Amino acid sequence: MKIGVIQFYFDHRDPNNQTADDVIRSFIKQLVYQLKDGDIPKQLGSLYDAQRAQGKVAEPSRSQFLCLLGELLSTFEMVYICIDAFDECLPEQGFDVLNGLQLLPPRRFRLFLTGRTYIFNTPKLCGHGQTQIWLQDAIFLPISASRPDIEMYLHEQLQATGKGVRLEKIIPRIVEAISSQSEGQYITLLSAPLTGRFLLASFQLKYLLGFLSQPKQLLQKLNHLPPTMTDIYDDIMQRINESNEGDRDLALKGLSWVFHTAKGAGSRPLTLDEILDLIATDIGDTEVTDEFIRSSPEDLVNACRGLLVVDRITNTARFPHLTALEYLRTRNDLHPSSYVVQICMTYLSFEEFETECNDREELKSRLTRYKAGGLLADYWAYYTCDAQCDQVVQDRVFAWLGSEKKCRSMMQMRYCRHVGNHGWNWFNSSMFSHQTILNLLVKDGLALLCELFLDGKAPNLNDGYVFRGELY
Repeated sequence: MKIGVIQFYFDHRDPNNQTADDVIRSFIKQLVYQLKDGDIPKQLGSLYDAQRAQGKVAEPSRSQFLCLLGELLSTFEMVYICIDAFDECLPEQGFDVLNGLQLLPPRRFRLFLTGRTYIFNTPKLCGHGQTQIWLQDAIFLPISASRPDIEMYLHEQLQATGKGVRLEKIIPRIVEAISSQSEGQYITLLSAPLTGRFLLASFQLKYLLGFLSQPKQLLQKLNHLPPTMTDIYDDIMQRINESNEGDRDLALKGLSWVFHTAKGAGSRPLTLDEILDLIATDIGDTEVTDEFIRSSPEDLVNACRGLLVVDRITNTARFPHLTALEYLRTRNDLHPSSYVVQICMTYLSFEEFETECNDREELKSRLTRYKAGGLLADYWAYYTCDAQCDQVVQDRVFAWLGSEKKCRSMMQMRYCRHVGNHGWNWFNSSMFSHQTILNLLVKDGLALLCELFLDGKAPNLNDGYVFRGELY
């Protein structure tokens, strides 16, 4: 019997590379590797030849990829598909994945999904009758934590922190308190590079270790552990809001930037240098804050009380788990997207950007000092998208667009920081020959700002101006 096995793992830290199309392409690639040369469908070769000859314009559509995947499935007697951490994909992508799988030959594959079941209760899925009928035959199996597993995990974590010796006498009580609450809970896996397996137990342990310097208080907390992740997050936010003004301001700014960066596809995680640079920027600043008077990474992490972690492999700041992002969607403590956009516009309006760089070395030097410059050049529109209705945001964006020099500096940072001499020469000779304000707004998907501009409602931009002979 010819059996195929394919899998896909969703990681909430990388939504841009985990779309429904990415899943389908991955499945095709995995199945092709499991075929003999003579079994590879001719359709695959035809699609490859067409794109090679015609370029990106001939890139296959999702429906074509699904047809190809269905043809590949037909070469096996059965294919087992495993999609892990399905709850960590963006809801719209999860819907598209399930919708696509319904179009495949039903008797040719078996589907195994892991993840929290809430994703099946999203409005789009619940409102799609065909998908609901398809899911009627699904079997839902709860995976719960056993006490021996939790105890082993907690002992490992206590030893890993180097605090096991100090807590040796009360380790059994810590293990008992956490195990009694976590036993029977659905397991939520922690993603690498974080160690550990049980999300609730992990956070309860971190909660207790926060009282390590006060053993008496630690023992008192054993009887009042937060029983759910929501309770833990509530406790963290309460401690943040009750901290001194400086720590509270630092935490809320840091969490706000990570939240508005992570809440949708289209951006990337913030590096430590970038987020510290942005936190140090206040609305109205005209120059970047010197590094020696910025907050340190340790200050930021400590102020966030465990709600923000540093990925040491990528040197980026992120939430410890997708549940933190979901939780913060329900809160109103964080700065709104309009605040984030105003910081973006403040930064891109620095006096430094009144002039362009003359060569690649000068640009490299600029980006070394202005650490968030490359990020904002790439993603200012991503941050602006959700705040286009805000009048202050409209005024700030149009005021910035009114400066040709600053916009040219932004474009230079966006397109030239990764190119060689040929790319640099192309940028300076041709890049702006067909660039207009409308080009920028349309290309970055800012529909409302486009409409305001076309209706003549953009202050000081009604007559437009030019980059090089074209409307800008």
